[in-house]
Parts: sequence; structure tokens; C-alpha cells
Amino acid sequence: MSNCINKVIWILLLALPAGACQFFQPRQQEALARVGDTYLFPEDLQALGLNNVQNSQDSSQIANAFIDAWIQQQIITQQALRNLSADQLQATNNKVEDYKNSLLSYSYEQRMIAEKMDTVITEQQIDSLYASSEWLLDEPILKGIFVKTDSIMAKADSLTLWLNAFPESENDSELLRYCAYNALECQLNESRWWTFTDWTETIPFQAGIAIDDLKIGKAFIEQSNGDKYLCRVLEVQQRGKAPLEHIQEQLEEQLLRERQQNFIRALKEQLYNAALNNNEIEVYEND
Repeated sequence: MSNCINKVIWILLLALPAGACQFFQPRQQEALARVGDTYLFPEDLQALGLNNVQNSQDSSQIANAFIDAWIQQQIITQQALRNLSADQLQATNNKVEDYKNSLLSYSYEQRMIAEKMDTVITEQQIDSLYASSEWLLDEPILKGIFVKTDSIMAKADSLTLWLNAFPESENDSELLRYCAYNALECQLNESRWWTFTDWTETIPFQAGIAIDDLKIGKAFIEQSNGDKYLCRVLEVQQRGKAPLEHIQEQLEEQLLRERQQNFIRALKEQLYNAALNNNEIEVYEND
């Protein structure tokens, strides 16, 4: 019986037109490179975006570099396929399959989150989370403002007066005008909480300065690399519960993270129940 089947197969193959054999062969005439039986074709280079490269020489260099890298990768890959044991190859395939499944699942979950999940966080939800825990400070924090200028610091006396009175002063407009035309940098958000680390990294204080060394209330000048910083520390909190304004973004991120976890958990349960109801799931018992 098997001999008859083999004969039929050979007859069918011989009956194919000559051009049909080319259907089973790689398109060698279009290939850019070959390693063993693996070919690189022009469409494999589309992801490089060579059409957007204006200089043809640059485009050619990018393509040649990609081809060289592809050849090197194919050589080591094919060598691995020839020399790794069957168990090693199977273990690698299992890892690839697991990784592919994880990527597919993650992509689908992110799509469903973007399309279906409510991302609005209310003030009431933030207040409730804030009240539910102590939220102790990890390090001292402070409120502060500063104006950075060059080494000359034009109108230094007036600038000091304006910064000491800011905000809610009749000279606030003068300070804002000075920042617009004379300052290298200004930070005048008096409601912002800084960690002590962020503050000392932004303003180049002397090494080893402690938060107790900061002058509170009155403006003072720090100088570094030819620039001057007129600073004013408004408030310091070294310990205790973090102010809501300082950790509000952190609370919002936690609420969103918890909502995403609950959403994904519910999504998986919904998909499982749907598959179960549609008889798409079977578990086989092997004796």
C-alpha cells in the first residue's frame, strides 16, 4: 500500500509544470544575503526607514551595517541549531513561547485598559487613601523659591527685597519682569515641596550642608561656577506625616495601579467564564 502511495506522489510531482518548482524555492534572485538556507530580502529592511534618509550614502551605510549584523547573527544561530541538544532546543523554544504569550497578553491588557478602564481619580479618593495611612516622610522636605542669575546679579538689593516680600506684594510684578528679562532660571512656586536632596542638587550649596543650616524666611545668596542663586526657604518639615501636596502624585499613581490590577483580574475572570460557557475549555485526565 505504501509503495502505491509513493508512486502517486511521484506522479503528481512529475505532472507539475516546470515553473511550479520555483514556487517552493527561495527567491534567490531578490535576496540581499544568504547564510545557509536562510535568506535576507529587501522587505526585511523596511523597519530601518531608509526611505526617510535623505543622503543615499548614509542610507547605503545603514543597510550594509544591518546586513553585516544579520549575517553574524545567522551564523551563530545556525551554529547553535546544529550543536545544541534536543532538550536544549526544546527548552529555548519553551522560553520563546512563554515570552511571546507574555507579550501578547500584556499588549491586549494595555489595549483594554486604554479602551475600557476609567482613569479618573477624584479628590475624594485621594483624600481617603491619604487618611488611611501615616505616609511618613522618608527625608526632610521644604518649601523654597529662588532666582538664578549671572555673577553680576543686576539690581541685587531690589531683587532681594522683592523675593523676601513674594508673594502677595505690590512688587510681585517687578520680580516676574526681572525673571523674564534678567534671570537664568526662576522657581517661584511657593506651594511646591522639595525634598532636601532635590533642593541641594538644584542649588549648589557647600558640601556637607545639613537642613538645620538653612536660613528660613530671609533671602540669601549661594554662588557656584560664576552663577548666583538668590534663595529663600519658606518652610521646613523634617519628620512626621508627609503633606498631601507633597505625595499627591504618588497617591494618584498607587490608586491607578490598584485599579489596573483589579481591572486585569476581572478581565481574566470574564474571559475565562466566557470560554467556559462556550465549551472552549476541556481538561483531559491521563491515567
